[in-house]
Amino acid sequence: KKCDQDLCDLLTNNVSLKDKLTICIDVCNGTKYLHLCRFPTVSKTANILINYTDKIYTAKIADFGLSKEMINGRHRTGTVVGTPAYQPTIKNVSENFDESNDNWKIFDIYAFGMVMWCVFSNQPNPPTSIQKLYNTLD
Repeated sequence: KKCDQDLCDLLTNNVSLKDKLTICIDVCNGTKYLHLCRFPTVSKTANILINYTDKIYTAKIADFGLSKEMINGRHRTGTVVGTPAYQPTIKNVSENFDESNDNWKIFDIYAFGMVMWCVFSNQPNPPTSIQKLYNTLD
């Protein structure tokens, strides 16, 4: 089914708290499902598609261009790619990235936290650095 817009575009409109919670729950459930399938994906607002039907928002995770199905634990070279604002700032992240023990989930959990920050702050994208994020909290 064709979606109306992405979350980044939706956040430029006035969205109720109930609808924001519905969207976050959809993203959380989608991420949980993908984790159960051993399929990591770092979500960001531009990659969450929104459909509005019968006065209900539905969110769908999209754009798996950098994701790969995990089979028997390992498949990546250790190179971290993607949108920096949605990635945790971990020292030596490439060295600590180990798919065999589920460390890869920290990327998705952090990205989901940044998506939630965007949703509840009505910002289409998170700040580009941790310092800028802290400054928005003042």
